[in-house]
Amino acid sequence: MNLTETLNRWGQTTPLFIVGYFVALGFLRLNFSPFLEVDEAQFVGNVDFRLIYENSHPPLYNWLVRMGLELTGWNWAESVTLVKFSMLAAYYILVWKVARRLVDERTGLIAVAAAAFLPQVVWMSSHTLAHSVMVMTGVAATTHALLRALQEPSPKAFIWLGAAAAFGTLAKYNFFLFAIPLAVVVATTPEMRGLLFRRDAMLAVAVYLLLTGPSLVAAVAELGATTERMSKLYRPDADITWFDLPYLGVDGLVSMVGAMMAWIGPVVIVWLIARAVDARIGGVATTENIFADALGKVMLYALALFAVMVLLADMHRVHERYLTPLLAVIPIYMAVAWPLSRSARVVAPLAAMLLGGVFIGYWAMVSYGQHRYVYPYNYIASPMRRTAQEPVPIITHRHDDKANLILALGWPGARSPHFQPLENRALIVWRGSSSGLNSEPVDAPVELIPTGFGPADKIYTVRAPLLNNSGERVYRFQMFERVGSPASTETSSATSPGSE
Repeated sequence: MNLTETLNRWGQTTPLFIVGYFVALGFLRLNFSPFLEVDEAQFVGNVDFRLIYENSHPPLYNWLVRMGLELTGWNWAESVTLVKFSMLAAYYILVWKVARRLVDERTGLIAVAAAAFLPQVVWMSSHTLAHSVMVMTGVAATTHALLRALQEPSPKAFIWLGAAAAFGTLAKYNFFLFAIPLAVVVATTPEMRGLLFRRDAMLAVAVYLLLTGPSLVAAVAELGATTERMSKLYRPDADITWFDLPYLGVDGLVSMVGAMMAWIGPVVIVWLIARAVDARIGGVATTENIFADALGKVMLYALALFAVMVLLADMHRVHERYLTPLLAVIPIYMAVAWPLSRSARVVAPLAAMLLGGVFIGYWAMVSYGQHRYVYPYNYIASPMRRTAQEPVPIITHRHDDKANLILALGWPGARSPHFQPLENRALIVWRGSSSGLNSEPVDAPVELIPTGFGPADKIYTVRAPLLNNSGERVYRFQMFERVGSPASTETSSATSPGSE
C-alpha cells in the first residue's frame, strides 16, 4: 500500500485517532496533579447555575464543569479535563466532518493536519485556555450545521443549526464576531440564501432564542459585568506604545496584526511551501467550492469588523486568543480552498509529529518548569488549617492560589458551588519573596483586607520547594477579624516546618 492509499485509509478513521489522542492527553494531564492551572481554577466557587458569571463569561462552561463534578464525585481535575478535552476532540472531529462533506475523507484528514500548524489550537488549547476552546468548538459546530442545512435542508438540520449557534453564543460572547459576518455572507450569497430561506428554517431561530434568550436578557441587564473583560483590550503594550495616536487604536491594530500572524502564520507558510513543491513536481491542485469561498469571506469580514472596533474604540492590545472565533475555520479553508496533492504525503506526517510533540512539550513544561501543577499546595495549606481551625474565606491576589488552597484544605468551594461567604473572619494570603526570609515579614497587602477588618493573629510565612525541585515558593498568611466582633477562636500560635 503506497502513502497516498494510506492517507485515504487514515482519512476514513480520523475520528477514532482524534478520540484516542485526546483520551491519552487527558490521562497525561490527570497524571500531573489534582490541582488546577490558571484557566481551570477560575471555576472553583463558581459552579452554581447562574446566568451571569465574573470575567464577562457566558454560563455554559461553568454549567458543564458542574455537571462534570457531579459525574466524577467532585473531582476537580477530572471534571475540567473531561470538559476541555471533550471540546477539543469535538472541534477536530467537526473540522474533519466539514472538510469531508465538502470534498472527501482525505481532505478531512488534511484539514485536521492543518490544525496541527496552528499554535493556539494544537498547543495553547492543549495545556491551557477554557472558554476560547469552547467558542472554537462552537464555531466549528455552527459551520458544520450550516453546511448540513445547505446540503440536506430539513427540520432536523435547522434544529441542529440553532443549537450549534446557541452553543457558540453561550460559550463566549466574541462568538458574535464570527456569527455576524457569517450571517452577512449567507444573506449576500444567492446560492446559500435561496437554500436557507425556507419556512422550516425558522426552527433554527426558535431553537436559538429558546436556548440563549434568558442568558442574553441577563447579559443586557448586567451590561457592566458582561463587558468587564473588555478592559484588557485597553491595557497598553509597552513594546508598541509608540504607535499609539490620540483617540485611535493604531497600536491596537499593530497588536492585532501580530496576533493574527502568530495565529495563522505557521499554517500559511507550510501551505505556501507545500503548494510550491506541488507546482514543481506534479501540478498544483485546484478546486472551486462556494462554501469554502464563503468561509474565506467570513474570516476577512470578521477581521475587518474587529479591526474597526479596535481602531475606533482606541483599544491598545489584542491577544491571540481573542481571534479564536474569527479564525477557527482556517483549517477547513486551507484544506478545501488550497488543496494539497503530492505534498500532503509530507504535510500529514509532519502534522502527526507536531501532535505527538504536544505530549513531550506538556510533560517537559510540568517536569522542569514552575507550573501550577508542581506547586506544593498541600504543604502550604497545612499550617493554614491549624491556624484557622474551621473554614473561613481566603482572600488573595491570584484566583488560582485561592482555588488550589481551597481544594487542599477541603473548604467550601471544593465540594460545593460557592466559596465560604465573608462574615466575621478571613484569611489573607499573599506571596512572599525568598530573598526576604531573614527579614521581618511584610504586612498583609492593604488592598486585600476587607473594610472594617483588623488582624487577629500574627503573620505566618511558609517556604516550600516546588515538587519538581525547579525552585521554591514563599507564601505568607494572616487571620483577620471584623473589628468589634467576638473572636471565634483564640489566636493560634501554631507553626509548621519551614514556617516563621
